[in-house]
Amino acid sequence: MSRCPAGEALTYRYTTEEDGLEVRRYRTGECSNCPVKSHCTTGKERRITRSAHEHLIEAARTRLISPSEPMTVRRSTVEHPFN
Repeated sequence: MSRCPAGEALTYRYTTEEDGLEVRRYRTGECSNCPVKSHCTTGKERRITRSAHEHLIEAARTRLISPSEPMTVRRSTVEHPFN
């Protein structure tokens, strides 16, 4: 589930295609009483556009920075220099 910067749930509206990529549109109407609205949006409500595959990208990003992943171990291992 997508959330705005203040933590409010964003409601799914529709899916469309832009530049050959499938994108999903979300919005929330909770902005009128939000204390961080001035930092977030100037409009009446917050609208977010995300890739339809954003959840897969976030999962891959999480795996890459996880300390138990092989690439994290490999990056932290120093290879022996051959002279």
